[in-house]
Amino acid sequence: MDVENLPERMEGLIDHMRNTGYSAGYIIKLKTEINWLVRNGWRFDSYEEACEAREKETDSQYVRHGYEAAYGIFWRYDLLGEYPDRRTPGFPRGRGAYFKLLPGFRAAIDAFRRSEDASDLEESTVDGAASSCSCFMLAMQERGCLGLGDVTEGDVIAHFTDDATGEPAFSRSYSRNVTTVLAAELGDITADARRVLAMLPSPPRRRKNVQYLRAEEAEAVDRALDDPESGLCLRDRAIGRLLLNTGMRASDVAALSFGDIDWSLDEIRMKQRKTGAPLTLPLTAEVGNAIFDYVELERPEGGSDRVFLSRDGRRAPISGGTVCIVCSGIYDAAGIRLEQGDRRGSHVFRHRAATAMVGAGVPLPVASAVLGHEDPASIDSYLHADIEHLRTCAIDVSRFPAAEGVFAV
Repeated sequence: MDVENLPERMEGLIDHMRNTGYSAGYIIKLKTEINWLVRNGWRFDSYEEACEAREKETDSQYVRHGYEAAYGIFWRYDLLGEYPDRRTPGFPRGRGAYFKLLPGFRAAIDAFRRSEDASDLEESTVDGAASSCSCFMLAMQERGCLGLGDVTEGDVIAHFTDDATGEPAFSRSYSRNVTTVLAAELGDITADARRVLAMLPSPPRRRKNVQYLRAEEAEAVDRALDDPESGLCLRDRAIGRLLLNTGMRASDVAALSFGDIDWSLDEIRMKQRKTGAPLTLPLTAEVGNAIFDYVELERPEGGSDRVFLSRDGRRAPISGGTVCIVCSGIYDAAGIRLEQGDRRGSHVFRHRAATAMVGAGVPLPVASAVLGHEDPASIDSYLHADIEHLRTCAIDVSRFPAAEGVFAV
């Protein structure tokens, strides 16, 4: 840790605090810690480590909070050029990689959050992309880079490669999140971001073996949604219809508003929460009737413009998590997926919609568009469940010699 000329570097901080009304006693405490750092700071790599060392010297929670506030002030002033404002938390520990970034990197994350690219995405998607890219930037910072302009291809390859195996060290979703930030319009930082973006490796695709909704299970769900004795309320039956018949994502079902439904044209037109891309779906009679029954007979009056509301009397819009809970009730009502480890989320409905369309001969680009994929190739991951068409690709092995009983008749 660089403690050379530390008292001189902190003079501006002390003057500011004196002029903005901080007490003389508090300023004396800060000066005491500055002097301690001059004597001991060479032993630490960061203000965080120095703070932790000081905290270990006392059992008083009050004193530990004081150390945390003081060293947080030092960190923000010395590394970020920020003065204390009595509101900003003193030290960023436990709040993610972003708060440990130097200004050159933080500016890129801030620019991404302000960009039009981010404004079209769901908040959770933006947060995930910003978090992953902050981790990437922190790794670059720890390799000695002060901003994206300092990042080299060697830095990027070293970060994304496992030293022990030489294999990719991170998942495709991590790489995709980093790409989302670096591909956005970041103002003055865009050119540097694009340069680093070109260095990112493409990890190989890994296909998961996941459960899918078989034809007989889909029929059981269909019967449960039609059966008034199934125990499902009208809201959950309408949600089930949307999932089974359209393959909509749980987040889009939860966000569905009355303005998204065109009853005259029998269409659902909405902006997808995950991608921000527009999506148009046919409003079939089954889906439309289920929604109409819920709205007319069960939905509380007033409240949000969202179609689906909570059932606890608050009239609050439901979340994607609520849709997943509804799915669990649908599986129970249908008598399927009752074993431990069975997949019971909403995505299996989306999977079923994809394979049903492809199995019925719907062209892949059309099926992909119905599911709201921006990349038509995204539907490829659903095709391993299209058993009937996969059978046509099987190789006849009957002419190869094999022990009796190997191949079932």
